[in-house]
Order: sequence, then structure tokens, then C-alpha cells
Amino acid sequence: MNDKWETLNINDDVIHFYQQYIQDVYNTQIAFQLLRAIQKIWSTYRSESESQLFDEGLDCYVLAPGKTWRKGKIRLRFEFLPDESEPKEIQDNNLETSPLDDLREKLKNLEEE
Repeated sequence: MNDKWETLNINDDVIHFYQQYIQDVYNTQIAFQLLRAIQKIWSTYRSESESQLFDEGLDCYVLAPGKTWRKGKIRLRFEFLPDESEPKEIQDNNLETSPLDDLREKLKNLEEE
């Protein structure tokens, strides 16, 4: 199992849960939709200022091993830990090609006929 957490792209990545963890939240959503649903739930039980946890962050101090206290902000982010590394064929794809290119070509040929 891979032990490297990846920060999700909040606007593009889609999250699907195997089971429903959060009541009234769909199992499959774009990451920003899930974040907004969690924010809504959070705001029901917390004050508006505490909702900053999702956007600009909350003021805090952090103490890390071997360092002194540091002042800053903390905010929530979605991260993903894959069970396995990506299959080789997906890793080799670049932004110019897509696994759907073959299907698009077939559909285009059907339209031309």
C-alpha cells in the first residue's frame, strides 16, 4: 500500500464512498460539493466564525517535533491515500490523450456515415 497522501483537486476530482458515511450526503460528488455539504453540516452546529476552518483558516499555534511553536492558520483539505499505485497505462497518459479518445473517434465515424 502506498503511504503518500495526495491533495485532491477540489474543483475536478470526484469522490465516491463505498457506503454512506454522512447522512443526507450523496455517495458520489465532486470534491467541492462534498466540502460544501460538510460546511453546511458544520455551520448548523458551529458559529459562523468557526466556519473559517474551511476557507481562510483559523488562527492557531503548531508545535512540531524539533521546532518551536509557530503561529499561523489551519484549514481543512481533502487528501487521498491510494491503496495501490496507478496502473502504468494511466500514468503514461498525458493531458493530450484520453482513454475516451477511441470512443470519440468511433462516434465521429458513425456520425460521418
